[in-house]
Amino acid sequence: MPCTILRISNPYGMTSSTVRPQGIIPILASCALEGSVFRLWGDGDAEKDFIHINDFNEAVNHVISGRITGTYNLSSGRSYSVNSVIAMIKDLTGKPINVVHEPGYKWDVVASRLDNSAFRKASNWTPGITLEDGLRECVDTLRAISTGPTKSAL
Repeated sequence: MPCTILRISNPYGMTSSTVRPQGIIPILASCALEGSVFRLWGDGDAEKDFIHINDFNEAVNHVISGRITGTYNLSSGRSYSVNSVIAMIKDLTGKPINVVHEPGYKWDVVASRLDNSAFRKASNWTPGITLEDGLRECVDTLRAISTGPTKSAL
C-alpha cells in the first residue's frame, strides 16, 4: 500500500497546553506575557528546527493533492538555539523572562536541523513563514487571548 511518512521538526503556531513540558514557543511566550517562570532544560544552547503549523498544513495538502509517497523530513530547514528564541520573544513582548535553568534530559535532542530538500523536490513545497514572523503571530495571538473578553471561558 502506498504511504507517506513525514518526519516533522518542532511544530508551533497552534493553540497548545502550556502545562505540558513540550512546545517551547507557546510556553515561553505565555511566561513572558504573564510574568511567570520559564523552566529551561539545560543551558539553552540546544538548537531546534521549528516549523510553523501553516507551513505544515500546506505541506500535508501537497502530499494529498500530489499523491506523494515516500519518507521525508518536514522542517523549516533552519535551526535556532533556545537562547536565541528566548531573546526574540523578549524583544517581541518587551518583557523580561524569568528563566530558571534545570538539568537537561538525556533524551532531549541537542542539535536538530532536518534537511527538507527531498520533500521540497517531490512536492514543490517550501516553508513560507520565518521564525520571526511566526513568533510575532504567536505572541499577538496570546496577547489577544489574555486580554480578550473570553479569557474567563478558557
